[in-house]
Amino acid sequence: MGFLRSLLGSRNAGVMACFDIAKPMAREAVICAQPLAKYRDKMNPDNLESTAKLVCVLYCYFFMHFFNRLYSSLCGSDRLTKAQANLFPCIWFEFNKQFGGNSVTEEMFRDGYNTVEKALGGCSGILSADGKVKFLDQDSALSVFSKNLCDTVFGANSNPLLIAEASAIALDGMARLHLQPKLVELSKWF
Repeated sequence: MGFLRSLLGSRNAGVMACFDIAKPMAREAVICAQPLAKYRDKMNPDNLESTAKLVCVLYCYFFMHFFNRLYSSLCGSDRLTKAQANLFPCIWFEFNKQFGGNSVTEEMFRDGYNTVEKALGGCSGILSADGKVKFLDQDSALSVFSKNLCDTVFGANSNPLLIAEASAIALDGMARLHLQPKLVELSKWF
């Protein structure tokens, strides 16, 4: 695939590699939000549609954070910055496509992402050194994300079972993304 893309030129091939990540990431965010819809009775009834979209965008931000950690460990922080600059508009575009148009402006999407990234930036990793998920580690990015998502959507001091379910959903989504080969392809261009 890399050879065929190289025939397109590095800019076009790089953008295609970005969309190879962005499209499933946005789709997976929507899929991950669906199981939490069964808790509608715990959500604000006046804003169910916007709350559902909020859950989707938060999962999308988490997957972007996961991408950042993986890509940075693969290629270093300098190359991550360049990859992010090219990937971000693709993710924003694909996220909006999931909702049939420009439901979120790029500026709003970027501001929200920066807020979530700042909150997760100081957290420990999602996986421990031996490759096991840090489910119960309160300082892990997964735990912090899940608690913040539930507190935002369901109110402060969310039920620990809801938080655990949000974590399990995120882990399933991360597994379905199969990012590693896509990161290798992206690293050829950025």
